[in-house]
Amino acid sequence: MGIVQIIDPFYQKLDLNVSAKAPQVGQIVSVVSPHPEVIPRILDVERADPKEHWATKFEIRAVDMRVDFRKKERLPIKMLNLGLTEEVLIQTAKLRFAIVLSAGFTIFDDVAKELKTVGRPHLQQPFVMVAPLYGIQTDQHTGGFPP
Repeated sequence: MGIVQIIDPFYQKLDLNVSAKAPQVGQIVSVVSPHPEVIPRILDVERADPKEHWATKFEIRAVDMRVDFRKKERLPIKMLNLGLTEEVLIQTAKLRFAIVLSAGFTIFDDVAKELKTVGRPHLQQPFVMVAPLYGIQTDQHTGGFPP
């Protein structure tokens, strides 16, 4: 199925005042496209000195489910808000073109109010669904994205 069958008319001029504030269906955008790994990597970070918020030491390593995502007592690091059971995952990524398929989302006011009250407004955030606009891997094009 081609994109022209989903979005018709495909080529149209968007109002810059509107599309600059919020993505619109059919708009071509740049998105961060991560390269997921079979075994995720963790940036295991800790303070280099208990009296200094900025000085850190770290190790990049594979996830170890015996110790990761478990409760850890660590000193806070400036600009890095880690909870007791949170880890910093790292991965490589590229900036790629994509087309916006859906920019509409539902925010339930009563749920948003409750989530804000309990300090978790991030659990109901707006989202945008996009489809990549780069090549798919074929026998002739082996460098593309796997089907």
